[in-house]
Amino acid sequence: GLFNLAPPSRAKETASWSLNDLLLFLLTSQFEPLESATFIRLTQKALCLILLASGRRIGEIANLTRNYEEIVSPPSISLLWAPEFVPKHHTPTFQSCYPSIDYLNSKVASDRLLCPVRAYKVLLDRCPVWWRDVPPLDRHTFLWSHNRLSRPVKISNLTSWFKSLVVDSRKHAKFSVDVPMGPHQMRKFSASYAAKYG
Repeated sequence: GLFNLAPPSRAKETASWSLNDLLLFLLTSQFEPLESATFIRLTQKALCLILLASGRRIGEIANLTRNYEEIVSPPSISLLWAPEFVPKHHTPTFQSCYPSIDYLNSKVASDRLLCPVRAYKVLLDRCPVWWRDVPPLDRHTFLWSHNRLSRPVKISNLTSWFKSLVVDSRKHAKFSVDVPMGPHQMRKFSASYAAKYG
């Protein structure tokens, strides 16, 4: 009866793209070896795996710095935010903890190439190469940056890079690239990633 008085709004389409196809695409020669991948492919792989492994909002991931802390048990790292960043739903009585990502230890070589900590650390290792032409006073503390540009990356940039990655993975699998991608669909795939590699 309530539905007749106030019909529910039409639900957004759920993601029809495949997490497996995306992960398989991350294993191709466009991304591996990661140490010599292009700037955008390394950034996309690190971004994708950190989003999946942490299960956090992209706004929280956008404000990560290049600082982290090792955690002994379980083997993982805690990713630190910029000091001025205040996450969503932060209140005096509730402070969200830093995002963390686990090491992916597997006997399967291809699985190890999907380790989010590895992707994060390779990105850190290669940052100095991209920053060497930027004057020290112009260097920011954020993890994400434009290639050889000193300004921080916006959430819209990260979103665009991730969507482009999904589209490219669809092209690689010879599937239609016309698929819906909504702001909360990563939670479903984050749970699937954790179930598979956690």
